[in-house]
Amino acid sequence: MSYLPVNKFRINKGILSIFLLFLVASCGKIDDVNEATYEATKQLHPNVVEVQDTELLVPSGLDVLESGLLVIESNLDSGKFKFFNLDEYQMMESFGVSGRGPDEYSEMIQHPVSTTFTGNTQLYDWVKKRIQVFTTSVSDDGKMVYSKSDEYILPPELMLSQYSAFINDTTVVSSGGLSNGYISFTNVNTDQTTYFNPLKYDLSEYEYREKSYLFESFFGVNNEKELIAVASKYMPELHIVNFEGEMVAKTDLPSDVELGKLQDIENMEANFYGVTASANYVYASYVGKSLNEMDEVIDNNEFQDVDLIKLYKFDWEGNLVDSFILTGGLYRYLSVDEDNNRLYSINSISPNPEVVYFEMK
Repeated sequence: MSYLPVNKFRINKGILSIFLLFLVASCGKIDDVNEATYEATKQLHPNVVEVQDTELLVPSGLDVLESGLLVIESNLDSGKFKFFNLDEYQMMESFGVSGRGPDEYSEMIQHPVSTTFTGNTQLYDWVKKRIQVFTTSVSDDGKMVYSKSDEYILPPELMLSQYSAFINDTTVVSSGGLSNGYISFTNVNTDQTTYFNPLKYDLSEYEYREKSYLFESFFGVNNEKELIAVASKYMPELHIVNFEGEMVAKTDLPSDVELGKLQDIENMEANFYGVTASANYVYASYVGKSLNEMDEVIDNNEFQDVDLIKLYKFDWEGNLVDSFILTGGLYRYLSVDEDNNRLYSINSISPNPEVVYFEMK
């Protein structure tokens, strides 16, 4: 019976070998997935939106709504905001006149902040520091119906903010041009403002402009979950923040930070380039190059050969889910139609700026 311990040893050794093999294979699989995900090997190719009954001259922003696709043309004297259906891109309605009057608009209408309230759109007039909320719907005869449901003028403290949006009836969130944090929270009844600033750096040696570069960011809003995704332009991090301004999650990207280049901003690496939100995911465009490096790529290539932008897909816990390369142009402004698995953007370096979409199936 002396062979029993030997067989038992062989069995245990075999089990151990299988376990070690499984462990190594599993670790290798995880590393491969993470590397492939961040390096983004899947390509998405642009499809040009061919609008009907009108033409797009210089589109400067867009927003996918339940009622259709809004395209902003800030430079027009009239018809600055054009609505199209999502089937054949036929124009359903247009409005918006340039001027200084109370119901008129400047030539600086910013790209709308992405929210999950797709029954309305928020138009931020940068010159007038005015946010207007328009509720939209489609009538039985296929016509667009819209009405202004809210309006707010930002306080002087936020005069340089680039993006602003209501997150509920009493609070407006802003980003860009801020020197106190990534985003600000403003009570529309009192004009009192607080900031989300998770950074621990000593910024006393920096001027206002340099600090505003450091805090430049893009954000998208999940109204149902009361969460905000904050994607930093120059810091390699994405934050998930609740409506009280508290950090819920943070994702660090594999990139270094050189704060000294805030004084040489064109040579500082840019990370996130734009963001859009859906009920389930956050979609953020990513560059990973300095402004000078981006210019060099654009200047030395035909626009259709420029593949600078990666698209990172996160869940609302900050986990990286998937990534893609957006080919054939430069895409900053994003809006997602998750029902039809399409991502809309504007190709800003094509000879004529084009509204495009990417199939994400």
